[in-house]
Amino acid sequence: MLAQAIFELTGSRPSVSQQKGAGTIRLESQDTIKAEGYMLNVTPTTLTISASSPAGALNGIQSIRTAISPESWAKKNATVSIPAMMVYDAPRFSSRTLMLDVGRNFRPKAEILKII
Repeated sequence: MLAQAIFELTGSRPSVSQQKGAGTIRLESQDTIKAEGYMLNVTPTTLTISASSPAGALNGIQSIRTAISPESWAKKNATVSIPAMMVYDAPRFSSRTLMLDVGRNFRPKAEILKII
């Protein structure tokens, strides 16, 4: 998914590997990371996404995608710049919630039932 996004931005496919090496996007499984959590390590030569589950890997990929500047998404470029970073993120709670503020943002009953 990330390799496809980079291909769409640049026209060339990056190297995706489980091996360490310069210029690669590395995906690794790490059981010590909480469910749906991920760790990103972006250096000038490598990008590593570590997760314990596919959901965590997807969350990491989405975070990398948001780190790519909006200008890069506007047109094809020879290269895409991703800032160096080290991130660890995991959900604090095991359940997801949704808040509907109907006091300040009224929604019809049919729309609320559709959301739920």
